[in-house]
Amino acid sequence: MIRTSSFPMQFDRQKWARDVKAARLDAGVTLDDVAAMTGVARTTLGNYETSGDFPLMSNFVLVCNVLDLQPQRYFSLADGTGIR
Repeated sequence: MIRTSSFPMQFDRQKWARDVKAARLDAGVTLDDVAAMTGVARTTLGNYETSGDFPLMSNFVLVCNVLDLQPQRYFSLADGTGIR
């Protein structure tokens, strides 16, 4: 989880990594396909899947839209409560 004192939200990297790969495979598309659809580099997408790299917000939105992922699923407040 990423957490900064000035931004009381947490990002679930493991869930992000797992879901990006699962959604891509379920959609039957390759990393190259997603790269072409989003403009995000293939290597960057691969890093999201393998290490859960924290994405730029613009990339996060693009990938969520293309793979039909719900953005709020990956964030929680610092106190552990979810985002609705």
